[in-house]
Amino acid sequence: QGLHFQQSAITGQPGFKPELWFQDMIASLASRFKRTITVERIEDAAASNADLVAVVDDLAEFNRGSAKLGVRMRVIFTTPDRQQVDVVEGENDRNAIMWTHGTMGAAAKTAQERFFRALAASAKLQAFARSIRTGPAISARGAEGTLVTSDLDELPTARPASKRRHAVVIGVERYREALPRADFAAGDAKLAAEYFKRVLGVPEANLALLVDDRATKSDFEKYFERWLPNRVEAGDEVFVYFSGHGAPNPKSGDAYLVPFDGDPTYIAETGYPIKKLYEQLAKLPAKRVLVAMDSCFSGAGGRSVIAKGARPLVSVQNAAVTGNVSVLSASAGDQVSSSYQEKGHGLFTYFLLKGLKEKNGDFKAAFDYLKPEVSKIARREYNADQDPQWREGK
Repeated sequence: QGLHFQQSAITGQPGFKPELWFQDMIASLASRFKRTITVERIEDAAASNADLVAVVDDLAEFNRGSAKLGVRMRVIFTTPDRQQVDVVEGENDRNAIMWTHGTMGAAAKTAQERFFRALAASAKLQAFARSIRTGPAISARGAEGTLVTSDLDELPTARPASKRRHAVVIGVERYREALPRADFAAGDAKLAAEYFKRVLGVPEANLALLVDDRATKSDFEKYFERWLPNRVEAGDEVFVYFSGHGAPNPKSGDAYLVPFDGDPTYIAETGYPIKKLYEQLAKLPAKRVLVAMDSCFSGAGGRSVIAKGARPLVSVQNAAVTGNVSVLSASAGDQVSSSYQEKGHGLFTYFLLKGLKEKNGDFKAAFDYLKPEVSKIARREYNADQDPQWREGK
């Protein structure tokens, strides 16, 4: 009520301030969503890369004849291209309250409480949120632009979280430089984050999700070289997932992850070395570190890129894996990592997450399940060899 009213300098009585009521509504909505911005036009929301647009349409109505007061709070939720998702509203019992200076706040409070109960109960918004989390609504689209879904989008039952578990999950689908898209990588990372929380018990506070322009080289350095070392203690478990392009250095044969701002022509300066990643993770006092990479480093296509003019199929050196680090990679060094168009995921990621779900979070059992499946689908669908690898530290 304090936000909705201001003392009148003339009468000394509280007066209703619609702009403050609106600001309060926006602040309350913002607390329910991960990130919000306020814009004047729907076109501005589309330009800001928003997933959901909330058009606030509140109404305070006073019937002069009956002196009855009605307050309605309504929000029209749409996609940025104006496809309606749901309309959520709440209002007070307008026939049960008489207008006074003191009852406006009570009516607004009742309407707001009912609105947020309806918001929490909206099945349409819940379904939309699931589609955003798991990727299809953002990136899993077929050649004709239709949404692609799979059995992975039915999320597993959550297990209890453990503060001893940590994860860094990265998906780079589009790049600042004019590089080919890594199909489904952003959605795969978001889905992997959900599986890591639900299947592996990683708490939300212990999980860093980096997608597209939030996955720059400096972000890699921040989370691998500062964030994890500052959080991980002896006996903890760490999970790392990367989906996106890898690149070889044709001169040295070293392999690099390609961040959002990476450039294969200057990969030594703009990429994140695999060797450095393994060294950083091996320094952690963790009981075990598991790394899953849906990328490849041959420079021959798929989820790998190379500088213009360089010959593909560079002889890539396997960086040493040491300590308590185990690495699951999507393919051998001279192979291409494929996308599974039919399912709307990376081929490796699809069977990795399916395996984690079916094997109750056991990475080795999941790998034993996915390896023959990935190899079989790659040969059958793409006439290509793709043999996932498991390497353990020494």
